[in-house]
Amino acid sequence: MNGKAWFVFEPRRVDDLSIENRSGKWMEYEVVKTICLSKIDYENFSTDLLADRQFIEDSISLCRKKEDCLLVTGPTLTEEMLIIPWNGCYVRYAALRPAV
Repeated sequence: MNGKAWFVFEPRRVDDLSIENRSGKWMEYEVVKTICLSKIDYENFSTDLLADRQFIEDSISLCRKKEDCLLVTGPTLTEEMLIIPWNGCYVRYAALRPAV
């Protein structure tokens, strides 16, 4: 799955991903893996996007091109998060996407 989304550079929290955030930019993306977190894990992740996460480390090798990203979701959420990891286990760029 691919498309275009408003990505923000090194956001701290999910609240930083609004389109009003001036540090963002439109970028092409291609989802290479979908990761479904439990509700509590998604909440923890969304409140500190710069913390190292094991699930990112486990999947970072799939992100070979600059537009490759991971789709992170929770079990009953109305939004999904596109993340582009970089040199480690944290989020370099992130964008919100309505759940399908």
